[in-house]
Amino acid sequence: MKWVSRIADQKDEAARRVDNLRAGANTLFAELLRRTAHALEIYNIRIQRPNDERAYLEIQTVRLGTPNPAGGGYVSTLGSDNIVLTLQAPSTITATYSSGQAAEVFNIHENDKQYLHLEHKNEIVAIDRATEIILGRFLFGDLADG
Repeated sequence: MKWVSRIADQKDEAARRVDNLRAGANTLFAELLRRTAHALEIYNIRIQRPNDERAYLEIQTVRLGTPNPAGGGYVSTLGSDNIVLTLQAPSTITATYSSGQAAEVFNIHENDKQYLHLEHKNEIVAIDRATEIILGRFLFGDLADG
């Protein structure tokens, strides 16, 4: 019976697509984290904050803090806001703000050539634009809106 094989093949193909999407999403998320850390490095060079406070990425959380006097890493500024970046496999990246700002949601889609892209509010965005959306208001307040 050919129909059984046909449906089994369709099921296998759908599972392969989900596995490929999951693997691609993990790679895309890792690149977003890398570029977020790089943007924070540039911010720290360009912008002087009081008490030598810096913006930094710790695992998947953007925080404000000061260099650890004991060496290595940072000490988080008490009471400061943060952004938690998460990947909800297989296809959503979310930036959640402790300040109460609405979360930014990026959906990961595959185009007809099987390339992945980020979509934010029904618009395709590059990874650098995604970092701007995520970090802009956190780092620059209302200036980021202009």
